[in-house]
Amino acid sequence: MAMVEGHPDPERTRAAALRFKHAWELNWAAGTLRGVLPLYAEHAIFRTYPHREADVGHEAIGLVFDTFESVATNVTCVFGEPLIDGAWAVFEWWASWTEDGTGMSMAGMSKVAFDDEGLVVESRDYWNTADSATRPYDGW
Repeated sequence: MAMVEGHPDPERTRAAALRFKHAWELNWAAGTLRGVLPLYAEHAIFRTYPHREADVGHEAIGLVFDTFESVATNVTCVFGEPLIDGAWAVFEWWASWTEDGTGMSMAGMSKVAFDDEGLVVESRDYWNTADSATRPYDGW
């Protein structure tokens, strides 16, 4: 994985970040999360639980996506505009879905690093869930 050294072109990072944002919004809501895998480098690091080992590579990341999709229906999601710092982008996001007949919501942030080809090499997610389907608050 070729990480961008120094301070890469912020417009290049922004373009990769916007591609990531739109792909996630489309595929998460459609129940096709594996559709975002081509945006990840082959050996990308995907950390969704800070106190567990990271999932590394397409196969492991795909299994995380499959687990969510096996229980979630009626997904809606929205991502905020990315904040760019070098090769990193930070996104705020909000998702709601139905799980076992109950509405659920998850609000969180993702910190994503892109390589010089615009592929995700590392992603760190921080989130909180609610046992009800909620919409983003005013001003979100």
